[in-house]
Amino acid sequence: MHKYQQDFIDLLEQSGALKVGAHFKLKSGRSSPYRLNLDECNDGESTRILAKSFASSIWSFFEKYPSKPELIYGIPEKGIALAPTVASAFADYDSGSWKKISWFFTRKMPKGYGEATNLSKEERRKALIVGKAPKDRQQIVLLDDVFTTGDTKYEAVSELEKLVNDPKISALFIAVDRQEADVDGKNAIEEFTHKTEIPVHSIVTASQIYHHLKAKGEVAEEILKNIKNYLKVYGTDVARKYLENL
Repeated sequence: MHKYQQDFIDLLEQSGALKVGAHFKLKSGRSSPYRLNLDECNDGESTRILAKSFASSIWSFFEKYPSKPELIYGIPEKGIALAPTVASAFADYDSGSWKKISWFFTRKMPKGYGEATNLSKEERRKALIVGKAPKDRQQIVLLDDVFTTGDTKYEAVSELEKLVNDPKISALFIAVDRQEADVDGKNAIEEFTHKTEIPVHSIVTASQIYHHLKAKGEVAEEILKNIKNYLKVYGTDVARKYLENL
C-alpha cells in the first residue's frame, strides 16, 4: 500500500469512521465484524486528510495517462461535500493542470420545472448545476463515499447525459470498497463497470484495511480472525486471493 492509503486507514480508526469488534447489522442483513461511516470524518483536520486521500487516489490512477480530469462531479448526497474539498486538495500539487480541476454537483430539480421534459440542456445546466458547469466532451470523474447497490451512481450517469453531450466519464472514485458479493455471487461494482464501462476505484479495500490493522498489531487477534473469515465467506474472488497471499 501507498502511504496515503495507510494514513487514510489510520484516519478511519482515529475518527471513529471505522469500528471493529462488534457485530454490526448491514442493510444486506449480514452481520459484519466491522462498520464504516465516513460521516464521522466531519472536522477540519479529518476532512483535509480525506480530501488529500481522494486526490492521491485520483492522481495515482491518471498519472499513467496523458489526459487529466477536468471536472469532479460530487454525486448527491454524500459526494456534494467531497467535490470542492478534493478539488481544493489538488491546489497543493505542482502541476498547473491539476490546480485547475473544477468541481460541480447537481441540486434536486425545482418543483416548478415538473419533469423538465421541455428544458434544453443549457436550461437544465442553469437550473441544476452548482459549481463549474461542464461542457460537452469534457473529462469528468465521479466522486462518492461508498458503493452499495449503485443506484445513485446509475442516476448520476443518467443525469450527466441529460446535461451535456457525450460526457467523458473517466472513472468513479469511492473511499472504501467492501469487496462483497451478493447471494448470487455478483459484485455491484463489477456490475456497474460492466454496464456503464466506467471503472471504479477506491482509496482502500476491505482486505487492505485488514492487512493494515494486522500489521499494526493493535487489534485483538480474535477480531482480525472474524474480519478475515467474513471476507472469506462474503468477499469477492479478488479479496479472497489477496488474503491468501498474506
